[in-house]
Amino acid sequence: MPLITLKRYLSNSDDEIGLHKIVSMLLHGMADHAVCADPQEHDSFRQDMQSIEEAANQDCSHDQLLVIAGAAIHALDCYAVRTTRAIRRQDSELQNMIDMLAQTVIAISGGNERAAPALNEIRTDLEQAASFETVQSLKSRLGACLVKVRDEATRQKQENDAAINELRGHLLRAQAPVAQLKSSSLDPVTNLPDQAAAMTAFQEGLKTAGRKYVLTLVVGRMQPINARFGQAVGDEMLRLLKKHVQAQVMQEGEQIFRWTGPTLVALLPRQETIDQIRSKLKRALDVPLQNEVDIGGRSVLLPLSIAWSVIALIPPITNTSMFISKFIASQTPLDYC
Repeated sequence: MPLITLKRYLSNSDDEIGLHKIVSMLLHGMADHAVCADPQEHDSFRQDMQSIEEAANQDCSHDQLLVIAGAAIHALDCYAVRTTRAIRRQDSELQNMIDMLAQTVIAISGGNERAAPALNEIRTDLEQAASFETVQSLKSRLGACLVKVRDEATRQKQENDAAINELRGHLLRAQAPVAQLKSSSLDPVTNLPDQAAAMTAFQEGLKTAGRKYVLTLVVGRMQPINARFGQAVGDEMLRLLKKHVQAQVMQEGEQIFRWTGPTLVALLPRQETIDQIRSKLKRALDVPLQNEVDIGGRSVLLPLSIAWSVIALIPPITNTSMFISKFIASQTPLDYC
């Protein structure tokens, strides 16, 4: 009720009890419905209004009621000023918090600003807020935005966990060949180290300086020999190749291995060029070899056919294994060095 209307009403009314009751209700309503921006200020204002209300309930004249009403208006005005300051202070603090939160979200997301735009929108609305209720609404929106921040953090954690698991899987797969190499054993037919030992030797060879070559040898027509004369004869042919290579090719410190099937491989650490190595190997390997075997009580001379290829040992060893496999399949020398 405007002050001038209240004054006219008080002047024209003879009902003192009714007047006091109206003023008391107004003062009580002002105290109850005041915005609470700062709890301490709000409690102080309610105490002031309670004191004014108690004064209004005393036996006082119309003029005294006007003075009391003026005191109430003054108290309300002062409280409004303090409340405005409190809201602005909270506004500034909230904006600073949103700024820091937005920067943090950008930082932890590695530039993926999924939650940052929502925070920036809240900050802009906060700067334009004209009422306390608007600020309260923005706080609620901020809570929803924080849920997005949490979801973003959870998503990143899941992605990081997936990446770590993938890397761990790659590492385990990379370590599997190494574990397989460590489980090498001797081939029962030739009494030579097996393919796993050869791969280990290749790896160790790459760790030391100097040229190294891999010689691959395949016994020709092994399947027909096994089919016609038996597996034992084929094994004897493979042992003959081993003895010939050890006697005519191998030097001190060089190693020979049983690869797969009718194939042997040798690791040759030599300083000659690949052409020089091939020339020496040609003289040692391109010679007729025969193996005398006993078949049905009679001796038979079986020619030993050899296909061979030599390549330089270079990393990764998987390439070396691939070239050996290609040569075994084609038995055509590979010009690779």
